[in-house]
Amino acid sequence: MGGILAAELALWPLLVGAIVGSLYQGLYRRQPVWVMAALTLLTSALLHQSRVRARADLAAVLASQGHVTLTGTLVESNRTGLLPRLFRTDQGGLVRLHGLPEDLRTGQRLTLSGQPFQAREKRNPTGWDPEQTLWKKGLAGSLFVTGATPQGWSRGLPRLRGWAEAWRAHLATRVTTGISSPTAAEVVRAVILGEKTASSEAFQDFRKTGTMHIFAVSGLHVGLVALLVYGVGRFLRLPPRALLLTVLAAMFGYAFITGLRPPALRAALMGALLLGRFLLLRRPAAFNNLCAAALVVLACDSFQLWQPGFQFSFLVVLVILLLEPFLWQRVEPHLGHDPYLPRPLWSPWQKISSQARSQAAKMFTVSLTAWGGSAPLSALYFGWFTPVAALASAFMVLFAFAILAGAFLSLAVGLLHPSAALPINALNGHLADWARSSATGFSRLPGAWTRVTSPAPWQNGLCLFDLPYEGTASHLAIGGGILIDGGRAADFQWIVQPALEASSLSCDSLIASHNDANHLGGLTASLAIWPIRQILHPPEPPSYELANLQQAARNQGTRLLPARAKQWLPLAKDVSCEVLATGTGSPGRADDRSLILRLHWQGWRLLFTHEAGYETESRLLAAGLDLSADVWICGAQSALFTGHDAFLAHLGPRLIITPRPAPPLSPSRQKWLQQSGITLFGKQEHGAIFLLPSANTLTARGYLSGEEFTLPR
Repeated sequence: MGGILAAELALWPLLVGAIVGSLYQGLYRRQPVWVMAALTLLTSALLHQSRVRARADLAAVLASQGHVTLTGTLVESNRTGLLPRLFRTDQGGLVRLHGLPEDLRTGQRLTLSGQPFQAREKRNPTGWDPEQTLWKKGLAGSLFVTGATPQGWSRGLPRLRGWAEAWRAHLATRVTTGISSPTAAEVVRAVILGEKTASSEAFQDFRKTGTMHIFAVSGLHVGLVALLVYGVGRFLRLPPRALLLTVLAAMFGYAFITGLRPPALRAALMGALLLGRFLLLRRPAAFNNLCAAALVVLACDSFQLWQPGFQFSFLVVLVILLLEPFLWQRVEPHLGHDPYLPRPLWSPWQKISSQARSQAAKMFTVSLTAWGGSAPLSALYFGWFTPVAALASAFMVLFAFAILAGAFLSLAVGLLHPSAALPINALNGHLADWARSSATGFSRLPGAWTRVTSPAPWQNGLCLFDLPYEGTASHLAIGGGILIDGGRAADFQWIVQPALEASSLSCDSLIASHNDANHLGGLTASLAIWPIRQILHPPEPPSYELANLQQAARNQGTRLLPARAKQWLPLAKDVSCEVLATGTGSPGRADDRSLILRLHWQGWRLLFTHEAGYETESRLLAAGLDLSADVWICGAQSALFTGHDAFLAHLGPRLIITPRPAPPLSPSRQKWLQQSGITLFGKQEHGAIFLLPSANTLTARGYLSGEEFTLPR
């Protein structure tokens, strides 16, 4: 690890000193272990340096050319999340792909042409930086594919991973056929194959109880599979050597069917090192096995050192090895029967109860020490501190074991008669529902969980998020919280939700201004996260997205409020929303059918016109409405950019928040705004914008720039 750190941070003098010191200690004092340490440092540093150089070279190519052609191998093709498709060039660089044809599979060699683009910079107060995250994973950048020419198939691990992904998709269907509940099916797939959606409602209570690890195919799952196969082998009276070989095959087979993901391979490798010593009739050395597994994993991918999964896996195992024996020595003396009664005289019930107590206590001590190892990283990376996990994990492991056993039984029975597997799958669905109910119960215990948070930059204020693709989302941190639009579902998951959770903010009121996915997608997802009590939405016939939002709200008993012109909606103390227009009956653009809202907030008036343009502005003027506002949050089609000066004069704003991207303004237009006492504060320059009120002022602060503008009363 020291060599990797030195290569990543360019600490070459320090590395040379460490190597020379180790060689001196080993050669002069004749201690071979120091020589091995020096060779390991040197090898890891050179290996990681070659990967760092390949990343830098590819990044330079992507940054210097508007259109590139790359030849290499598709190493990932169907993952979810931040890295759905990955491509490794023949020079060793790794790049993320967008727009790749769906029929291309992992393991294919391709010649790609496309346009490079940089990961989005951190323009919002989220808990993670996309560009930095990709860089630490070893990615040089991202490429939008415009052309892909297959060049045959690769050899080695990518080709195996392609076969594994095909098996994975097949098994995902096999183990969930017959489960009526989509949520239960999602939990079953997550337990068996690690397929999960981070923002899904199904996993919220598991996250609160610190038991999300049962959905990450890792050491726990590989260990449970090994235990299951070992039990079956003992029942079948297999010879010891054949039994160990069968368990080894099962561990690597399970890693294969789950897609050959790094966590599963790590766990299978650690298990192989442990069982290999039994096969060689040597005493197991757990610490040596752990170190050897870490070295092999980092030799295959040294960027794993920066990944939370790698750190969780090895730190938790290390803490268990160090602390669990000490804890067990304190617990075990309290589990026995009468010490003066010899064990041969125990009754069958005493033997069974003693064994049950020992197993339960052992599971609890392992769970407690595992939580002790994972708690610091969980708080650091995800902002969760879950004391209940020490207890809940023991129960969730039992559910995971039962679901895994049911899945393997279903697959075995299905080979003989497919319909016979359906009742087993249905039982697994019920187990998944019981697991969710248990997680819900644990999450409601006093002190079960808390968020490790810092105060929001817009505490008691308004955050106007800077979202791509013309999406909008605004959060008012007053009362229970108000969310005005939520952006696309993906932007909500990666930008809005992390920003709110990082400061323990929530929402109890939603406002949907527009009948499209760029505004509504995140609102539907928010219903699964926070206790929403009311939703204000457009009155026009719902689109697909709005229909989904309405149905989800009805399922949770949330009050739906179709917007009406001149409607006032109290939201919190000193905060109310006035509906100026609903956009109904507008024959023009869809953007002109959005809600026009004015937020009355501690004496300040904020006008939201969203993407409405000239047509809506003309209708508002013709209606003779009072449109006065201190702050105008406008869209790219507004009067500011179209030259509709009568509308702008009628508003009389002193501050205008402009969108990104914003059309350029002519010099004469800028001069007119300056003479009128109007200040522009744009997302293009400032990123997300915070509006922070005080007794006599309203301050606009840019997240990206840190600049401020203060508006007096």
